[in-house]
Amino acid sequence: MGCTQSILLAQEKGKNPPQGTAESRVLVGQSYLQQGKVDEAIEELSEVVRLWPNCARAYLERGHAYSEKKIWDNAVADYTMATKLQDNYISAYYLRAQAYMHMGQLDDAAKDYTTAIKLDPENAQLRALKSEIQKARLVVVPVRASRDAEEAPAGDADEAEDPFAGLDTPTSARNAVKQCMICMDAERGCRLRPCLHAALCVSCGENLKGKGFGCPICNVKIEAVEQGAFMRTFALDEAQGLAALALRSPGAGGPSP
Repeated sequence: MGCTQSILLAQEKGKNPPQGTAESRVLVGQSYLQQGKVDEAIEELSEVVRLWPNCARAYLERGHAYSEKKIWDNAVADYTMATKLQDNYISAYYLRAQAYMHMGQLDDAAKDYTTAIKLDPENAQLRALKSEIQKARLVVVPVRASRDAEEAPAGDADEAEDPFAGLDTPTSARNAVKQCMICMDAERGCRLRPCLHAALCVSCGENLKGKGFGCPICNVKIEAVEQGAFMRTFALDEAQGLAALALRSPGAGGPSP
C-alpha cells in the first residue's frame, strides 16, 4: 500500500492524519540519508512507520538506511514488509536481494531476482544483479562442493564429481532440479551446439537461436539446440578454470558492494 492510501485509510476510520504527509516525511528521511546522517534518517523514517504503518516506501527507505549501517537483518525485515504492503515493489525485491548477497544468502537473493525480473523483464539493473549473483556463486560453490565431496560416502563419487552443477541456479540442494540461467524458472532441458554448454531450458535456447544470439556463457553462435537431460553445465576442467579466474579477480571473495 502506498503512503497516500495510508492517509486515506486513516481518514476513513475517523482519525485525523498526522501533521504533514507521509510522502513529505519520507523525503525528510531521504534528505538525512543523502547528507550521511543515517541515524537521523532511521529515526525520522521510524516515526513515519509509526504514524503511517501501511506506507511501503517508508519501510523501503528505512531498509536502505539500515543497509548503509550494514545492519542486514533489519534491512531485510523492512524490505520484506515493503513487499507485503506492495507485492509488485521491484525496488524492494532488488534491495533485499542485495542485502541477502551481503549476508551470503545467495539462494534467497536469486529468488528475489526471479520475482523482480518477472515484474520487469527488460530491467537492466536486475540483469546486472543476476550477473553479480552468478559471479558470487563462482566463488562460493567450489568451496561448498569441496566440503560436500569430503563428507560424501564413497558410493556418491559420481554425484560429487561435478562441483559446479548448481553454479547458476537459485538453489544449493545437491539433488534439486537445475533451473535455466536465463529465465531462472523452467528446468534445464537442452545443450547448445557446437559449444555443448547445458544451462538453458528448451524455450530459452530456441529463443536465443531464433534471434541469432550466441551462447550466454561463451557467446559462440548457436547452431542447434539439442534437447535432453545433461549432467553438467560446463566441462569440469573449464569450470575449474573459470573459478580460478574469479578467485584472481579484484572483486573475488564476495558480492559487489
